[in-house]
Amino acid sequence: MIFREGSGDTDPNSLLAVPLVPSYEATVMSDDKGTVLAEMDAAAKEAEKDLSTLDQAAVETVARWWLKWYTTAGHKRLGRLLVKIAKSGAKK
Repeated sequence: MIFREGSGDTDPNSLLAVPLVPSYEATVMSDDKGTVLAEMDAAAKEAEKDLSTLDQAAVETVARWWLKWYTTAGHKRLGRLLVKIAKSGAKK
């Protein structure tokens, strides 16, 4: 689950200050693996919609960076890097 602090009054084109989609509420996932995967698939679709609202040049830059590194560093480690950057930007 993703939790984001703040009022949501942020620049919608900023990768470091993107509020959660207002219609999406964090829910507790079921222990059933199939349900968990279905919920994750639904969240990924919401994330894709949200991503389409961001500055596409910035999205393409991050996507190229991800493509360059994911095979050697792994998705999880790259994700952690981006979360770290987003959290440090939110504190400013």
